[in-house]
Amino acid sequence: MLRRKIRDLFLGELITLYLRSVWRTRLDLKIVPDGIQDAANYVWPCIFATWHGQNYMLPFFRRDGDDIDILVSRHKDGELMVRALSRFGFGIIRGSGNRRWDRRGGTGAARALLGSLSHGRSVALTADVPTIRRKAGPGIIKLAFQSGRPIVPMAVATSRRRILPKTWDLTSLPCFFSKVVFVVGLPIYVTSDGSADGWAAKRDELERELDKLNSQAIKIATAYRRQIAEA
Repeated sequence: MLRRKIRDLFLGELITLYLRSVWRTRLDLKIVPDGIQDAANYVWPCIFATWHGQNYMLPFFRRDGDDIDILVSRHKDGELMVRALSRFGFGIIRGSGNRRWDRRGGTGAARALLGSLSHGRSVALTADVPTIRRKAGPGIIKLAFQSGRPIVPMAVATSRRRILPKTWDLTSLPCFFSKVVFVVGLPIYVTSDGSADGWAAKRDELERELDKLNSQAIKIATAYRRQIAEA
C-alpha cells in the first residue's frame, strides 16, 4: 500500500511536469471562438464535457479564480490524475467508473456534482462511458436535467501529438513545441421531461457536437503543422 502511494505520488508529479512543459513550450495558441472564456461566464456554473483521452491540455483553459470540480474515476489509475489535477487548482470528485451512476459510488458522485453546481462551482467530466469510445453515457444528461445547468462541450488538440492505438479511447498525448487549440461549443440544455426518448435525443446531440468540435480542433492544429513544415 505504501509503495503504491509513493508510486502514485511520483507519477502524479511527473504527469504535472510533463503537461506544464508541453504548455510552456507551445509555439502558438488558438481559442475558438475568440473571447469565449469571458463569454462563458453567462452560463456559469456549467458542466464542461469532453471525450475521454482527448483532454490532457484542458487544465490550461481554466483561468485563475475559476472554481471547477473534476470527476475522476475510482479506478486505481485515477489516483494519478487526482494528484496531477489538484496541482492545477481543480477540486476533485471521485466517482464510479461504472456505466450506471447508481452503483459503486456513483450515487455519491452525482450528489457531489449537484452540490458543486448548486454552490456556483462548475464541474468537468468526460461524456463517454468507460470502454465505449465516443458514446455519451446517461449520467451527464441526468446531471444537466437535475441541476438545470447547461452542458458546455469542449475539445482540445495539439499540432504535434501521439495517438496510442491500443487504448480503448485512442488516447492522444500532446507533444512539446505544438500549437494548442481549444474549441468550445454552444451550451446544451436538458429541459425534457426526463423521458427515455428525450434523454436519448440529448445524448445524440452531445455526441454529434463533441465529434464536430474534436474534428475542428484537429483540423486547425494539423493545418498549423503543415504550415510549419512548408515554411
